[in-house]
Amino acid sequence: MPAYEDPVVIAAQGTVGLEALWDQPDFDVILVPAVGGGLICGVAIAAKTMNPNVRVIGVQSEASPPWYYSFHAKQMVDVEYKESLAEGLFGKIGEENLRLALNYVDDFILVKEQDIAEAMCWMAQHHHHPVKKYYPS
Repeated sequence: MPAYEDPVVIAAQGTVGLEALWDQPDFDVILVPAVGGGLICGVAIAAKTMNPNVRVIGVQSEASPPWYYSFHAKQMVDVEYKESLAEGLFGKIGEENLRLALNYVDDFILVKEQDIAEAMCWMAQHHHHPVKKYYPS
């Protein structure tokens, strides 16, 4: 079983949502990068338990969109994977995590590669965060 499908790992990753809400209990929305589903499901379960009104939204690159299409279809959907600047958001999802997401996550959105590139540049310029050598052509 992949780690992102392990219930203990999902529960542990949910502590991210707990810590965020302990620090800022009046969040309206929590955006979570979605890959295999452990982080998004863990955060959503913890956040909804603490504040049922908070919206939990998963974020994926248009180049790696399995969550977006599977969530909206309410079933597993095969998608085409393309190269992405957000290589950490590239991954498959499991049936159990999809079931959890359908019960706890409010929505999934897709971001364009150009927006990812601009965000990386913004981080580098404003927070001196190192950016890989990838830039849009």
